[in-house]
Formats: sequence, C-alpha cells, structure tokens
Amino acid sequence: MAIGLLAQWEACYGPSARSGQPPPQELDAEPSSQFRHRVAMAVSSQAVAVSQELTTVTNHANRVVLAKNVLNNPSGYVDPFAQAMASQGLDNTSTDAAIANAVSVGWNFMAGVP
Repeated sequence: MAIGLLAQWEACYGPSARSGQPPPQELDAEPSSQFRHRVAMAVSSQAVAVSQELTTVTNHANRVVLAKNVLNNPSGYVDPFAQAMASQGLDNTSTDAAIANAVSVGWNFMAGVP
C-alpha cells in the first residue's frame, strides 16, 4: 500500500516520473504500468455496470455520461482514476477487489456529484 505522496505518485506513474521524465506511455512490466492496467480494467468494468443501472440511482445522469465516455475512450480515463486511487494509498500490491471497490466508490466524484 502506497502511503507517502511520493510513493503514491510512483504507484501511478513509476519512479522515472520522479526524475522529471514524462509518465511511461508504453506497455511494460513496471509496477506502475501494471497498476494502471488493473485500474483500466476496473474502470471499464464499472462503466459497463453503470450503463446497466436503474435510472433511479442517485446521480445516474452524470454517472452514465462518464460510463459512455469511458467505454468510448478508456485510455483517456486511466491516469485520472489511477492517480485518484494511488492518492488513497492503492498501488500494485492492492487486491483486484480493493481497486474495483475504490473505482466504484470514486465513480460519483469523477462523474461530478450534483
């Protein structure tokens, strides 16, 4: 679990970003990339779930717009979600369930709470 802010940054972007380098862009075996890949799958899964939820769910209109946008451009949402998750202490050592739960909990914040 990433605790300090620097550890959270590295969980999301990797240690090379600390030295002023841009965040890694290519698929690689770096823990930060693995974390972002796992977050990407959790975000896509949540988008599918939200697109099928009842219209009576609180904040549904904003939630479903985010879901549509995520499903149409998943790569555009990986870093914002990964950074938010890393800021809460998640990293590549977190379980898939913990990452999926954090994405679910954070969905309203990303969608815009009314």
